[in-house]
Amino acid sequence: MSAWIATDKHIGSLALYYATNILTIDTSQESVAMQDIANILKEENIRSVNYRYSEETPITECDLSVAVSLSHIDAHSLASSLDYQSCEQEEEYYGSNAARILQEIREHAAGVVMSSLPIQGKWSI
Repeated sequence: MSAWIATDKHIGSLALYYATNILTIDTSQESVAMQDIANILKEENIRSVNYRYSEETPITECDLSVAVSLSHIDAHSLASSLDYQSCEQEEEYYGSNAARILQEIREHAAGVVMSSLPIQGKWSI
């Protein structure tokens, strides 16, 4: 399994998606929450890559100025990618805030896409 450090655009865009689609907070706190979310995701990603390759890349704050709005499909795909890049320390990762945030993004995005389909899947057969 290989891993790489995601760009600030990748991570910041996921934080923007999370803050605008999932969080239920006062909008005056949204930018603070976005920064916190992005930093959680970035820190876990860097920790994972450092662990995998025995590196010491410093953990830095995510630059949110490069974040872009994402479609639900892109949010799901980018969250899945970041999850894969961040899980090298499995025993620690899967209980982490980063893993929870990425799972919430995937669940929300999939739910929106599925509910927009003209035909719904079967509940029972």
